[in-house]
Amino acid sequence: MVLGDIEFQPIGIQLDCEAFDTFFYFNHVMPCCGTTFVIPAAWFDDYLEEEQPPELIAGSEECEGRCLDRDDCEECRQHCRNAPYRRLLKKLVAAYPRPTTADATAD
Repeated sequence: MVLGDIEFQPIGIQLDCEAFDTFFYFNHVMPCCGTTFVIPAAWFDDYLEEEQPPELIAGSEECEGRCLDRDDCEECRQHCRNAPYRRLLKKLVAAYPRPTTADATAD
């Protein structure tokens, strides 16, 4: 299980424009690992706290472009299929913050 496990740190979400699918990015923060991996956003549908709009507006005039930047962890204010995923991401990032340089050198 990725959610709730401190070994897995959420770092972003991004739309794959070719596959037209969205992925959550995580770092595995175990010593001697540091792997980054992706999980399809749809796997997290049960964790969404709101109704998910059916339409993906990526690339339209209304699109804020946030899902094209993996490092952008802010919410999207548009009525879009990815907006609930972005709100979930923001909660996950707050619950599992990235270790600071001081944290990494403390061991």
